[in-house]
Amino acid sequence: MDFNEKRLIQGLKAGKSKDFNEIFDQYYFDLCKYAYLLVKDEMAAEEIAEECFFRLWQNRTKIKIKESLKHYLFRAVHNISLNYLQHLQVIKKYKDLYVNVLDKKEVLYEEFESSPLQALQYKEFENELKEAIDSMPNQQKKVFSMNRFDGKKYREIADELGISITTVKSHMSSSLTYLREKLKEFL
Repeated sequence: MDFNEKRLIQGLKAGKSKDFNEIFDQYYFDLCKYAYLLVKDEMAAEEIAEECFFRLWQNRTKIKIKESLKHYLFRAVHNISLNYLQHLQVIKKYKDLYVNVLDKKEVLYEEFESSPLQALQYKEFENELKEAIDSMPNQQKKVFSMNRFDGKKYREIADELGISITTVKSHMSSSLTYLREKLKEFL
């Protein structure tokens, strides 16, 4: 770690926004490119890089950088990208469940014709899912629906609703936790 990096890290830990801005300016573009290589989505890559810097600033007094600032930031983007990809899998699972419930119920009911018990269980799941989504707080339900059913990205939702991306992420996290809890007997 060179002298300039040590100075920037010390300034960051001391809460100097000038040093944080210098770190941001130096690494943001490269971190976006790296995130894009992992997630193959330009807007998501930018959000991941922004999340990295948000966490860096938020945890500035607690961070321990052993090798280099660059290595630390790239490792953080790598981890956030992996979490993002895992999150996409969860989204796909819930979206597929919802699509099956709302769009394909006739086909699915035909599949269950031979088993009245399965048809009953499916109908029960369908009702629980609709009820769980309907019982979410209005803003949370709106954010969840815009993302899952309208296919909008977090930034688009934030812009449209006039809220921060962090608020959108918080609503989505709360929604998924809530649905997992409400539907745990079916999953």
